[in-house]
Amino acid sequence: MVGINKIQVRLNQTEKVIETCNGAWSESSGTGVTVSAETEDRREGSASNKFVITGSGTAGDIIASQTVSLDLSKFTHVEFWFKSTVTLTSGQVKLVLSTTANAATETELLSLPAITAGTWTYVRLALANPLSDSAIISVGFEYDVDIGAVTYQADAIRGTVANSEDWVTIHRNAIKWDKDNRSFSITYADAPAGSSYALIKLAGVKKPTELDADATSCDVEPEYLINKATPCCFALVVIVVMATGMLHILKRISTRHWLLAR
Repeated sequence: MVGINKIQVRLNQTEKVIETCNGAWSESSGTGVTVSAETEDRREGSASNKFVITGSGTAGDIIASQTVSLDLSKFTHVEFWFKSTVTLTSGQVKLVLSTTANAATETELLSLPAITAGTWTYVRLALANPLSDSAIISVGFEYDVDIGAVTYQADAIRGTVANSEDWVTIHRNAIKWDKDNRSFSITYADAPAGSSYALIKLAGVKKPTELDADATSCDVEPEYLINKATPCCFALVVIVVMATGMLHILKRISTRHWLLAR
């Protein structure tokens, strides 16, 4: 992307709280795991859940679980905050949604992405079997790789429905641009209500990939490709067409495609 036209935030999406994480999970916890409510280091609400693993856990164990009662059959994604004291690769920790107590069965087993150590990461995972999720009674995290002593935190777990949201444009007065560092910051006091915990969409333009004789794909939208050159046509060709009193010039942008220019 070479330029940003507008910044939008996701608001008013259809969602359901799975677990606020404001209280320590108490349904079950694995061997060598201590669960507590962390009131100082949190992302939403009054606390996050902290899971301290001493290193005696076994790969495949449930770290901890909590009792819930949910019908997620009409939802498409699960979203939440997650933090680790150790950098994780994709799949080392999994979220479990279960129709059995203590997250004993894996109705949904969703791999977390790579997580950078010491940084809160917003995680958005697509449900694999929504139609099977009508009677979820337990949510938990699974320790899939034994990486030794580590502390995890989770906060604000919710189910969401894709494409149910409104994308609201943030007014330019709420955005501070730093052109030298190619970055920006948002003053949330001047942004739409709810923007501080919302996904952000950047709308802008990008420089098309320059085509060459070996190109197999084109950044130009298909509706602008109106003709093809024969393989032997390597010279620049200009065709003048008279139509409805206007002059249209077809300029070649590659050895195979033509772009309409007025």
